[in-house]
Amino acid sequence: MQPQRIWPKVIALLALTAITVTAPPAKGFMNPDLARILFWHLPCALLSTIFLFMGAFWAFKTISKPTPANDARLAASLDLAAVLAILTLLTGMVFSKVQWGAWWSWDPRQTSYLFVTLILLGGMALRSGLDDDIKKAKASAGYALVMLVPIAFLTFVYPRLPQVQSLHPSDTIQQGSLDSPYRMGVLFGMFAIGFVCIAIWKVRVLARALELQLADGAMAMASGSGAGDSDRGGRPGGPVVDDETAS
Repeated sequence: MQPQRIWPKVIALLALTAITVTAPPAKGFMNPDLARILFWHLPCALLSTIFLFMGAFWAFKTISKPTPANDARLAASLDLAAVLAILTLLTGMVFSKVQWGAWWSWDPRQTSYLFVTLILLGGMALRSGLDDDIKKAKASAGYALVMLVPIAFLTFVYPRLPQVQSLHPSDTIQQGSLDSPYRMGVLFGMFAIGFVCIAIWKVRVLARALELQLADGAMAMASGSGAGDSDRGGRPGGPVVDDETAS
């Protein structure tokens, strides 16, 4: 990433920080002054779900067309989904402390999201535990598709079951319970954090492409022939980087 392209992301995060500091107290919260954590908590949670579905999309693409580029996009999507889930869990703990009096309240939503985070981290562990790139791509793609079912249940179904009693405010977005400055702050948080995450996603994909190109070059030099082009060294076939990645 060129240095001049970093500044818009930095400015976006600084602007979100300024909004967090200057926003008025929120109504309807036990500690209205510290409800500003929502500007970070809600965007991270929503973006984690978005990158999860992005991962599922690239998992399907990887299965149907197993190329290094598709696998790199899949890995970048799942990594960001996991990182954002961790940030959601941490900011949720801060929210729990200031609003409910304890870092961990065993609230159903808090506990269910812990399982969501562990499932996402399991995908990262699966990739790191495999050395063969073909097996890694196939296993990651299969895991990304299979984990959609439990994560969708834990995120969208379980917390809304009638018998589940939660301290977590479930109508803050759906029923417009947030004050206007907070709705705008959450939307801007989605933009700012998403802006940064998309940039990281692109860098992650291009870094993987460069890594594979360097590996191919090393193999070609070691063999003294064009073996780096004919033998992918245990990687999915296809181009390392294509026009979609380069853009």
